[in-house]
Amino acid sequence: MSPLPRFQPPPRLASFTLMPSSATDLFETSFTRSSGPGGQHVNRTFSKATVRLPLPSPTLVPPYALPHLRHSPHYASSALLVSSSAQRTQQSNLADAMGKLKAAIVDAAGRDLVGETTKEQKERVKGLVAREKKKVEKVKKMRKDVKGGRGKVRGWE
Repeated sequence: MSPLPRFQPPPRLASFTLMPSSATDLFETSFTRSSGPGGQHVNRTFSKATVRLPLPSPTLVPPYALPHLRHSPHYASSALLVSSSAQRTQQSNLADAMGKLKAAIVDAAGRDLVGETTKEQKERVKGLVAREKKKVEKVKKMRKDVKGGRGKVRGWE
C-alpha cells in the first residue's frame, strides 16, 4: 500500500498564507479613536485600526471557505470586519488587525481540508479490518455448517 500524498494547499491559500500582513491595498482600512488603556493618548488620537474585506473576494478567499467565514465572529453584512486597539500606534494596530484577518481566513479555509493520517490511526484501522475479516470468516463457516446439514437423508432404506 502506497503512503498517502502529503496535503498541498490550493495555490490561492498558499499565496495568501505567504502574503505579508502589511499588504493593505486589497482591503478597506479606517482609523478611529480608541478607548481603554493608554490614557489621554488613545482618547485623542485615531489609533484604532479597522480592516474590512468585502466577500466574496475572488482574489484572496477560496470559495470553499466562504461558508465557514459567514459563521465567523468577524463576519458582518457580507464582509469580514476586524479591528484592533491593543497598541498605542496606528501601524501596530493595523498590523495586528491584518494578522487577525489573515488567521481567520486561513483557519476557515483549512477546516474542510484533510491532513495526513497519523500512525496511530493507521494502526487502529488495520486492527478494525482484521477484526472484520475474522467476523466474516466466522459467519461464512456458520452458514456453511447450516447448509451442509441440508443434505440428502440417508439410512431410511
